[in-house]
Amino acid sequence: MAEDGAPFTVSEIEHFLIDEAALLDEWRLEEWLALMAPDARYLVPSLDAPDADHHDTLFLIADDRRTLASRVRQLLSGTTWAENPRSRTRRLITNVRLLAVEGGEARITANFAVWRFQHEQSDVYVGPVCCSASAGRCSISKPCARTASSALSSRRHCLTHAALRAQAACAKVVSTSCS
Repeated sequence: MAEDGAPFTVSEIEHFLIDEAALLDEWRLEEWLALMAPDARYLVPSLDAPDADHHDTLFLIADDRRTLASRVRQLLSGTTWAENPRSRTRRLITNVRLLAVEGGEARITANFAVWRFQHEQSDVYVGPVCCSASAGRCSISKPCARTASSALSSRRHCLTHAALRAQAACAKVVSTSCS
């Protein structure tokens, strides 16, 4: 815990985000899924409505923990045609900053870039990551660092793109990390 009362230090959040990226890049999907709380949500809004609510707006991805588990099972089975052969990815997490600490909760921001390589093509996804971390629970729609007493409750990933290629728009949930 940070000295100023923040539930996590910037360094701890940065290490968590980097470790999470490594799990996805190394195709350790079950370990990545274990970071998600039972009531986790994974949200990727459309490019034209990044601040929209998934209850009344069409999202690229709006998955709960059960749907994420199903996606991971399908991807690991080798029968998902869109990931045969599976994509190779590399993620970078940069500019991790502590924005505020209020009521035992830290608000963090960072930038990410995800490179996805498959079928002699490459796609790049970039954007900001806004995190809200507390020692107990994570805020809705924001990623959170994990300690022994916390897990990812929800993630909202937005892409900083004007448009996606047709093939990229169908990219699987674990190939696209942004917020």
